[in-house]
Amino acid sequence: MTRYALRAFGSPVRLPVVPIPVNITLYVRGNGATNEARGDVTKDHFSPVFVGDVGNPLCMRVLHADRSIVSVLGAPIAMEMRSVANPEIIKPCTGPWKANPADDGSAFYQYQPGDVDTAGLWELWIKILLNGEPVHADNGLGKPKVLTILPLPTGA
Repeated sequence: MTRYALRAFGSPVRLPVVPIPVNITLYVRGNGATNEARGDVTKDHFSPVFVGDVGNPLCMRVLHADRSIVSVLGAPIAMEMRSVANPEIIKPCTGPWKANPADDGSAFYQYQPGDVDTAGLWELWIKILLNGEPVHADNGLGKPKVLTILPLPTGA
């Protein structure tokens, strides 16, 4: 998206496009170190969100076990959210995924109202179709990342 700023005098000035910072790192199994040897040393900033918060997208980066970038450019991505408290409750996330054209392994998901309408802990089950094969992105230890959805504060 192109952004513009207005000068006090003169014509608008075109500002550089600033990419949304990635706030979650996920891994796919394959290259490099074993899950046990690797661990997850990244600090995630995707959780918590409040009920109904569709203003901030989920911004993920996908890496191999050796921390090399997984290209998700053009790869179909799907996500389901499963309740930690009641695993029988599964929400298919139907919003759009957009891969970063810079091909740095990052993609962005715009939450939909139905994704974030219920407070609680939700596992993010993310599937990426790479070279015709489905792969699941996880926390690097074989488990999904967990999103905390907080209830709105009283009076909000």
